[in-house]
Amino acid sequence: MRNHIINKYGAYVPDKATLSFLKFTSELGICELLMVYINIAEELLSTNNEFVVERLTRIYQDQENELSNELVKLLTKNGAESFTQSKSYEHYFCQMAFSRSIDNLITYFKDILAEVINIKPEILKSNETINYEFVLSFDDINELKNALAEKKIEELFYGGVINIKNYFEKRLGVILFDKQDAFDQINYIIKIRNLIVHNRGMVNSEFKKEFPLVSQKVGDSYSFKYEEISKLNLDIQNFIAYTDDKIGSKFNLPLLDNLPG
Repeated sequence: MRNHIINKYGAYVPDKATLSFLKFTSELGICELLMVYINIAEELLSTNNEFVVERLTRIYQDQENELSNELVKLLTKNGAESFTQSKSYEHYFCQMAFSRSIDNLITYFKDILAEVINIKPEILKSNETINYEFVLSFDDINELKNALAEKKIEELFYGGVINIKNYFEKRLGVILFDKQDAFDQINYIIKIRNLIVHNRGMVNSEFKKEFPLVSQKVGDSYSFKYEEISKLNLDIQNFIAYTDDKIGSKFNLPLLDNLPG
């Protein structure tokens, strides 16, 4: 394994990593900082109730809109406590954060595959037929190579995690998931992400059929707490750090500094 530290949260932080890993951790960091921002904002707003009421009243007051007027009356009577509590937005925000974290995971695989193809373009070799019109639409071989790589990557990742697993094993000789449990977990969280993106987070019959042991019933919505998103991000980061070390070493990919000093 690369030289690394384990930070106080248990995250594996290598001293050097691929560009794909640095992009991945940058995105992850923004998610974590946003949750810190929410926590700090809650503390500040809860101690400035009058300011919050005044500001919300200014935003929502509308003599022509009865619903807005009722909201202003409610604010005036009860204060802004429900607006300043982060729990009020936990379900909505955490679904978005969960989805974004899984997108970040999948995008890492796309990015690292592109890095490998740049070093070893013969990975793209296949028996697939490419029409002349497509080939002749490019001015030079490098443009064509990049387009073919992008086309293959998009086709691969459209098929889901099983396609990613098989392609990395057969074409790159890299075992992404050392244990079946690891594959099952990644497959599971990707499927939850799909529910959030395509079904407002509600369990459908297809999901329940694939994962019959989940406690949620068809029609139930997946909900998360802020700390669960942080735990998810930590688990994903450690998985990707290990994967990045494995792929980067195998293909001798360029490494960039990830730690100061």
